[in-house]
This record gives sequence, C-alpha cells and structure tokens, in this order.
Amino acid sequence: MKCAALSALLVFGCTLYGAEKQERDTENAMLAAYSNLQYSEARRLAAKSDRPEFKLISALCDVFDRRTQNLKRGMPELERLSKSQELPERYRSMAKLAYARANHTLALRERVYKDAGKVNPVPIYEEIIKTYPESLESISAVVYRAQYFMEERNFQEAIQFTENFINSYKGKNRRLLCPLHLMLKDFYILCFRDYKNAMRHAKIARELRPANPRMAQRLDFQIARIYDVYLKDDVNAEKEYLSFIEKHPDTSEATPAKRYLKELRERKAKK
Repeated sequence: MKCAALSALLVFGCTLYGAEKQERDTENAMLAAYSNLQYSEARRLAAKSDRPEFKLISALCDVFDRRTQNLKRGMPELERLSKSQELPERYRSMAKLAYARANHTLALRERVYKDAGKVNPVPIYEEIIKTYPESLESISAVVYRAQYFMEERNFQEAIQFTENFINSYKGKNRRLLCPLHLMLKDFYILCFRDYKNAMRHAKIARELRPANPRMAQRLDFQIARIYDVYLKDDVNAEKEYLSFIEKHPDTSEATPAKRYLKELRERKAKK
C-alpha cells in the first residue's frame, strides 16, 4: 500500500514538473517571438496561460502590433499591469516602460486613441531609471527621456541627461550603454556639429561592440569619414580606411572607402 502511494506521489511529482517545464518553455518561446516582432506567434503563446506575464505579452501585442492593433483593450490592460504587484520583478519594469512609451508615441496620434496624451510618460521614465538603474529597461528609458528633451528642443539638456546617466552607471555589463553612446554621437553632430565629442562617443560605442553587425559596420565607416572630412586628421583617417577595407571588403561602403583613401593619399602627396 505504501509502495502504491509512493508511486502515485512520484507520478504526480513528475507530472507537475513536466507541466511547469512546459509552461517555462512556452514562456521563453513567447518572449522570443515578441522580441523578434512575431506578434501573431507571441499572441498565440500568450493565450496558453492566465499568468500575469502572459497577459502582459498579450496586451503588448494589442498595443504594438499595427496589423491587429486593439488599443481599447490593450492600453487599459497595459496600464493595469504596469501598476500590478502580481507581475514578477523582471516583468514589472518592462510593463512600465511599454506603458510610458505607448503613451509617448500615441500622443502624436490622438485620432487613433482618444485618451492619447493624457498620461505624461516622463515621470514613468524617470521612475524606471531610478528603480532599475542597471537594467536594459533603464537604458531604453534614458533614450526615450532624451528624445523627449529633443522634441522640446532642449538639446543641451538631452545630452547632459544622458552623459550624467553614463557617468553614474554602476552596472557590470557596460555593453548595455552602447546605444547611449551611439545616440550621443548623433546628438553632438546634429545639434552642435561637435565632431570631437561625437568621435569620443563613436569610439567608445565601437569598443562596446554594437549588437547589430550592420550598425557596427556603418560605425567603422563613419569614424573614418569624421576623421577625414571634419577633424582633418589624415593619419587616423588613413588608418581607419585601411582597417575598414580589411574588415569589410565585400560591403557597399568598401568601394567608396577605397576611393576616399586614394584621394586622401593624393592630398598628402601634394602637401
């Protein structure tokens, strides 16, 4: 009798473990689908559970999937979940960021959503940065907060805000800061034509290695061009062109890089 009871308990335990593993696998697949913008698949997987994190992904699909967008359903649910203590900690910052960003972008589309613009996303961005300072969500919140400054034409504030965050960042994974350095590079060029500071951030971003290979390639080319055209640094420009041609010989920028290198050497020979 004891053996039968023990066997039944073991079977129950194995079944429970199997169900939990299956749900974890579903959750991971759901997150992967959402990250890859495969909204239909993410929505399908989200429907398999009533857990808050699954409801969050479903709400995110309602809000951000333009093909089947349902803001009347998605926005109230996203607001509720962004304030919910039911969500696991790692999802809470994600929900807050998504809710703030949705309100930020929908403020420009009042005809699409009648309540657009009623929620100020700035305090939410700042709360995320303060509460989760080392997270990926805080990096995104800094980007969006800086964009808000730019929309208000507060260019210097956008730059100073981002520089301050980078200088105070205590996280171990500094690669997360790469998008901020890339953004500052563009801000310094577009707002102030400050190519010296733009180069400073471009080189740091390259050291941190952009996750997108195409972006990394374009950054290499841009560094060479800034040295050549704007900083008039022939030595470093030649070095960067040579490095680019060696690293990216079959890319669309390889041909102009060779031409620019030839022109640079011709100019040097005339000096």
